[in-house]
Amino acid sequence: MGHSAFIQSRPIEVCMDKLKNEVSYYFSNSVQLQCLAYFNGYKIHQMKDLKLCDGDYLKDNDEVQEDLHYSLKYKEIFAELFSFEDFLPKELLEKYDTRFVARLLIERKTVEMSNSDTKESAYNFMQDSRIIMGVSFNILELIKENGFLNQHQTKSTKGALAYSRRRIYEDNAIGVRVERRDEYVNGQSVANTLRPKYSYLVLDKAHPGIKTKINPQYGNVFVVFKNKMKLRSTFTAGDSLDTEADWSTTYTYSLNLNRFPRLKKDYDYFESQVWGELTLKDVDSFLVNCIEPLTAQQISQIKDLGKPVFNCYAEYEHRSQRPYNLVPTFKH
Repeated sequence: MGHSAFIQSRPIEVCMDKLKNEVSYYFSNSVQLQCLAYFNGYKIHQMKDLKLCDGDYLKDNDEVQEDLHYSLKYKEIFAELFSFEDFLPKELLEKYDTRFVARLLIERKTVEMSNSDTKESAYNFMQDSRIIMGVSFNILELIKENGFLNQHQTKSTKGALAYSRRRIYEDNAIGVRVERRDEYVNGQSVANTLRPKYSYLVLDKAHPGIKTKINPQYGNVFVVFKNKMKLRSTFTAGDSLDTEADWSTTYTYSLNLNRFPRLKKDYDYFESQVWGELTLKDVDSFLVNCIEPLTAQQISQIKDLGKPVFNCYAEYEHRSQRPYNLVPTFKH
């Protein structure tokens, strides 16, 4: 693997220990079977396909290597991570990939927001939710070429076009100014690549009185991102701008929350913000025909992007309202 770690099968109770310079994996006999890789007691990777859970896969898989690289680098600059207060050091963006910086900032926020008195979370957002983005079929080729972009980069949106308000919210939410005000520009920049791309948080496990809606105005193709994107994502109860969300009401997926975040009146969805560069590499699958039907040719073109494509149906509380869930049915 290019480092001092070695791979060895371990039972779950050993994997949960603090390991020394070792990557371990195990087969879980839980209802949702998974394979997890650990480095120094920190979970760096998980896979749902048990056939892939073996030493050769862990050594050869780019995503596992990326996670391992992150874990090693994180240890090197952990102290520095908490030394800056007002502005994100330029050297971080110059030296490291925005995906890496995003994970650092999310780790920092999680540590700072953690409540040691909370023993068990009111809801496991890391495990029991999905990050889903609605996009128009017509822009899939652009996404293939350029990745998923935010309005700072594209200067356009199907929602509220508000560069200044979003910049202020994003800086407040993450707890540091991404760049100085006089350095901000609309368009392509490393800082804007770091800034989040907006999507939906969809609950996979029911919670009393909560139905998180999905607005189809953004497109008829739904992108389901890999679960590991939550390691560099935040979320809010409702629209982050309209609800005037701030640092304290923007949560990370790893937080143990003693109370489920409550939606304000007139807001019926949870928003997720994915930080750092976001490309097709980060996509788990596509959902189609959920609300509006696509042609066989369009579905074929989506399959050409190299990701699984599932038919799905939308669940509604009332047909007059927006759907609250998208359920995959069969694979195309």
